[in-house]
Amino acid sequence: MRIFAFIFALLLVSCETDKENAVSQTEITNFVSEILSDTTNLKIIESKKILISNFDFTPELPIEFEGYQTTRTQYISEILEEKDTLFIFNQINSKVKIDFNQLEKESFQIFDLIHYTKADFTIEEIKKEASKLNESNSLKYGDYFLMMKKPIFNKKRNKVVLNVNSIGSGHEYLLEKKGNNWKKTRISFWVE
Repeated sequence: MRIFAFIFALLLVSCETDKENAVSQTEITNFVSEILSDTTNLKIIESKKILISNFDFTPELPIEFEGYQTTRTQYISEILEEKDTLFIFNQINSKVKIDFNQLEKESFQIFDLIHYTKADFTIEEIKKEASKLNESNSLKYGDYFLMMKKPIFNKKRNKVVLNVNSIGSGHEYLLEKKGNNWKKTRISFWVE
């Protein structure tokens, strides 16, 4: 019985440690704001006029390379060189999201895709709405709007995996902090 109590206490302490180390909504949103604001070096977006969707409907792609299969957690852990796979797993499965309202307050153009999907707009109707907004922003943006999955950090917060998608394509990036600047490396891309 003492062994059970000891293991339970150890698990309880490790869970508390993970909560202290958890990535917050503020941290995620500040990171997204910082990298999207860098339109000179990172160029994830060309300007704050680009529509950014508050929802990413693109599915997670299976991770297979010439017969090699792995879990999303293991794949991201390897990219980030993060040994604590539980830390990565908890971020992937966390309900913490990007605060798009905060990004809008910082002058980013947020496209309310959640509203259009709840109103049962077809994909063609959604594209028309995005085109109208892009036209009013004086943009001819062929991809209509940008979608982002929640960024996943390593524990040191100096490496991040970020998926940036549009309606028919997407990119997965590794962002690494070098000094005070983030450097971007494309890991993969997909096209429909």
